[in-house]
Amino acid sequence: MFLRIFRFLRCLTWRRFINLLLAVCDYMRMLCGLKPHTKHKPVFLSVEPANTCNLKCPQCAVGSAKTHPKPQMMTTEMLDMVLKDTCATLLEMNFFFQGEPLLNLNLPELINTAHRKGIYTLCSTNAQTLTAKLAEALVNSGLDRLVVSMDGHTQAAYGQYRVGGDVQRVYDAMRYINDAKKRLGRNTPVVELQCLLLSSTENSLDFFRTNYRRLGADTLTFKTAQFYDYEHGNPLMPTNERHRRYRLTADGTYRIKGRLKKHCWRVVAGAVVDANGGVRPCCFDKIPQHLYGNLHDNSFGEIWRGDKAMSFRQAVLTHRPEIEICQNCTNV
Repeated sequence: MFLRIFRFLRCLTWRRFINLLLAVCDYMRMLCGLKPHTKHKPVFLSVEPANTCNLKCPQCAVGSAKTHPKPQMMTTEMLDMVLKDTCATLLEMNFFFQGEPLLNLNLPELINTAHRKGIYTLCSTNAQTLTAKLAEALVNSGLDRLVVSMDGHTQAAYGQYRVGGDVQRVYDAMRYINDAKKRLGRNTPVVELQCLLLSSTENSLDFFRTNYRRLGADTLTFKTAQFYDYEHGNPLMPTNERHRRYRLTADGTYRIKGRLKKHCWRVVAGAVVDANGGVRPCCFDKIPQHLYGNLHDNSFGEIWRGDKAMSFRQAVLTHRPEIEICQNCTNV
């Protein structure tokens, strides 16, 4: 935890601090029911290194073929287009969205480009293609945090959600990363072992609590799972109600916990740039439905303050519960 705070503070310049304050002020305006000014630039961004995946997870838009984008890898040129307008004020860049980041062979170079700009970098992976050589490249890239998804500690549990995956490859990947850190004398990336809370992983939770450090992780996170077809339940929903993102109502259907409020920090402070150059409001716009624009047509700055972006933020302020992508959102 202290290492993460230190690494994050390392990225905090005066310009970034002022930009963060402007974003907070804009969010406060939204809390008060006032239209955001958006005089600031993004505080954080998610960029998509690859829009394809090597697994077929049933509740993933890409893995379950709910979306069929043309296979695309983010290039250094496209990342430079994003950083040109944001690097001086951007605090954090997440290198993941829907596809598997490691499928982009230039991922270490992309991460290093942001790292050299003093930006906090984070990547999330299923680790199926993480070799010893790639582990060394990721450590050398300056990556601050690596989230490794491991949804079950046995193949029988893991394979129920990570369809097509091999849990042994995840165990190996964790070892490769830690061996590379020791060999290179680095304490980053901080490795976060993440497990989705599913019916198939409930018997793995105690194992992870007891063994995550032995496996090579610095931290452990249990994350509630998003379901597209949650209203009438799903066999993968955990039996423990505390582990679900949804509550069972009196009529026998499920509803997301909490009540959607007419404000959202994500759309005020950040955005997603997909592998095709499309700019989206947040990670819940998976199809997409609310594209702000595309970097092939306009600069990021023009898109960030463009009519579509401003209209969507206004829509969140006035009728967020009616926006489809917000109806399955945990930012309540």
